[in-house]
Amino acid sequence: MTANTNFPAEAVERLADRILAGEVVFFIGAGFSLDSEGNSAKLLIARLLARFDASIDALNALGGKERDKAEELKKEIQDTFWLTDEPKENYPELLAAHYYPINDWFCSAFGELISHIKRENLSARIDTAEINAEENQHLQIYSGSSKPIPLMPIGLNDLLEFSSVSDAGKALFLDTMGFNDPAVMGGQPCDKSLTQVKKSYGNSLLDRHHVLARLAMEGWCPLLLTTNYDLLLEGAYRLAGMLPRKGQCDSPSLEYQTYGHFHRIAAASDYFASGAGHRTAQIVKMHGCVDAYRECRKEQEKWQAYLPAMVFTYREIQHWREDAWSRDMLRSILRTRTVAFCSYSTQDPVIHDTIRSVYEEMNARRPAQKKCLPSEKDRPDPAFVFDAFGQGNFHQQEILRAAAKVAGTVHPPRNCRQNLLGFHFKSHTEKAFPNIDELFRWVYHRTLRRRQQQVLDSQLPTVLAAIFGHPCHQDELDALRDRFKDLYEYEEAEAAKWDNTDDSRRRFSAICGWSDGFHIPLLREMAAAEILRTHLGKELSIRQDLGQKMAVSWYCPTLDHPDWCAWAVILEMALRQLAAHWRKQANTWMQYSPWLKAEAGDLGAQVDISAGPDRPTPVRITIGVENLAGRPKEEGLALHKHLHWSLVPDGLPWPRQQACPSESVFLQGYDRHVPGAKALWALARNDVSEGFQDITSFIHTLLNGRFQ
Repeated sequence: MTANTNFPAEAVERLADRILAGEVVFFIGAGFSLDSEGNSAKLLIARLLARFDASIDALNALGGKERDKAEELKKEIQDTFWLTDEPKENYPELLAAHYYPINDWFCSAFGELISHIKRENLSARIDTAEINAEENQHLQIYSGSSKPIPLMPIGLNDLLEFSSVSDAGKALFLDTMGFNDPAVMGGQPCDKSLTQVKKSYGNSLLDRHHVLARLAMEGWCPLLLTTNYDLLLEGAYRLAGMLPRKGQCDSPSLEYQTYGHFHRIAAASDYFASGAGHRTAQIVKMHGCVDAYRECRKEQEKWQAYLPAMVFTYREIQHWREDAWSRDMLRSILRTRTVAFCSYSTQDPVIHDTIRSVYEEMNARRPAQKKCLPSEKDRPDPAFVFDAFGQGNFHQQEILRAAAKVAGTVHPPRNCRQNLLGFHFKSHTEKAFPNIDELFRWVYHRTLRRRQQQVLDSQLPTVLAAIFGHPCHQDELDALRDRFKDLYEYEEAEAAKWDNTDDSRRRFSAICGWSDGFHIPLLREMAAAEILRTHLGKELSIRQDLGQKMAVSWYCPTLDHPDWCAWAVILEMALRQLAAHWRKQANTWMQYSPWLKAEAGDLGAQVDISAGPDRPTPVRITIGVENLAGRPKEEGLALHKHLHWSLVPDGLPWPRQQACPSESVFLQGYDRHVPGAKALWALARNDVSEGFQDITSFIHTLLNGRFQ
């Protein structure tokens, strides 16, 4: 393979192998959500500073010893963090480098403020509305943004009820960060309406979140660890079709799902009393959860009890070593699974030490005779890291070096990049390829291709016998599998050549369009047809419910219908071959072409096919269930023709053929709008020797939708 490209093709191949084997646990860090919600360390510190300044000014205005207290706290923060000679607008940038210590300091300072107000009985003399107006003026200066999310007023009366000064300070700290404000960390994953769930997230859910939800539903990565507090992952899981284990929703889990539920573990009590079933996806929030905080905040006792679960300060990070449930879980996972660290700097001192210590222990216990570099195919890689290009993160490199020793590399290089999956920040270089969402799309695509190889080996004879009514010859089955293997290897070789260019992005998008733009919506359409078949007599209400589900793009895992997955591969290969024949370039069927595009449409899986640069107006083929309520009217480019190949409930995975003596057996279909399965099977294998005496005439017939 070509080396020295920007695209981490080889690392993705190794990771995809481990994912399909069910060995990977993703560890999600703060950077994963940064471009979704924009809650950077600088912005969060700006919120803390704005509230601190406004509160200090309120004390100052009271005069006397209150003014002395205000000046004492003001001088303390300047001296502690060397801010005396700095302009105020520079404070957030400077303090971001001391994120955990500054969190610790503010918790303590806020606790002291609340204690002083309570001790001196000042609550009646302090106007929280005036403080709120002033703190939002300060926030405008500190944030450097034209429209920062305003701070909510201080709930002073609630804070004064805390018996513990430190708890009161921690509660005010969390409220200031926005933990009680859905505008700061949004989303309603447990809402009764799927449509409302999607609306509540706006544009926050990105490809990376949806990929993790799909991997969980497939049973490949049902366990996920995160130090994040937000609700993005829960939202992606819900929209994929899983229901929260706790909470009521109006939609039952879809009938076909093996993994129909997800469960969030946000504290020790959740871990020990989860009651989650074996086939339940789990999101383990090691540092706490904003949704759990908001729920507990409704009652003073529960609010105070949940505060220790929210890990934010330097002292709490150190104390994590004694948080036995999460510590022991992480150590067990590190010893037995492959961990993919995503946008996690691994700088937390105690967690970093835990990871390094486990890997060093594993390496020390390996038999001496096996301490050699294994072949790339056989590497027992225990760790992968997703990180931005050019970051040079020392902490991540040290973890990769420790993991490489476990995998058999005796002397890994100090700049160990063996399993580093690099990407470009969108905000820094918008056009740079790949960004993190593209990288996750590729991980899913390559994992899906491996899964498709499996189902072609195991399901192909069965699904074809069911459609045709008789077994297929072994030579035909082997020929199809060999052609798919060629496609699989071609895509792997393509990725190895990609660099930071627009052409690489175009080729990437064309390939990934077949996975997330064709196979995912096609399997979803098949699932919709299956649900209609199993709800006879309730067709109208079911069609309306399915229309809503289609609008949020839920996911049908290959785990539950490998036969559908096998037939979908045949359809893809048939459409590719059809397009190549129409361009009169039959041998280029698997290669990139700007005249073939697969993508999800409003009416199902769709493919646009053009004859070439001399006739660029495309024919669009859409495969899906017709007449589902709530689907929007499809809009798009001007088309020469739009063909709809309709899936029907009693003909899955493809409409059964009917006897029609007047037509070639290859063109017999369920109705005049759907080509026969045998025609598609022959196209997929590029077998035009029998029944296709005039391939040009056949292509013309197929693209004009005349089958009777």
